[in-house]
Amino acid sequence: MIKTLSVVILSSVLLTSCAEPRDAFSILIIRQKTSAGKNLGAQETVPPGTSFRKNELVAIQVQIPKTGFFYAFQADDQGTFDVLYPPASGGPAVQAGKTLRLPVEDELWLGFISSNVTLAWSPQRIESLELAVDRSEVEKDSIRAIRDPEDARKLDEDLTRLLKSNLSIKRIELNVD
Repeated sequence: MIKTLSVVILSSVLLTSCAEPRDAFSILIIRQKTSAGKNLGAQETVPPGTSFRKNELVAIQVQIPKTGFFYAFQADDQGTFDVLYPPASGGPAVQAGKTLRLPVEDELWLGFISSNVTLAWSPQRIESLELAVDRSEVEKDSIRAIRDPEDARKLDEDLTRLLKSNLSIKRIELNVD
């Protein structure tokens, strides 16, 4: 049986209006087909809702239209988080027109586990997210992670609250069948 990975984009902004706000960032989903650990052909951009096979890799490309602060967290089905962006708290704003790849390291890809990726942009720092990044720990491959159950619960609550706000925030669901 072939496992597939489905990508569904949820946007609290879209739930409240038919048009994205001017400051909403845009995303592309990138797929890399592989076999036995080797890349098969060029990477390709695929639309949300694309089904993925077990041996395909996924990355997210984000276009930032206005200078501001960007955050990205991947939550797994165990209740823990990887910090995809920023690499550390207190960093500078992301400049308008910048394109980010998540994960930022070209050789890394999002894992094939049931998870979601929450992306948030704001013209000002989001203090609760800055605190979460600050409390994260560096793990293998320089990925920052939030494993402490209380810290993960607090971040999940903050992200859920922000999804209901009028900030530019999106959640991408990655489901493995």
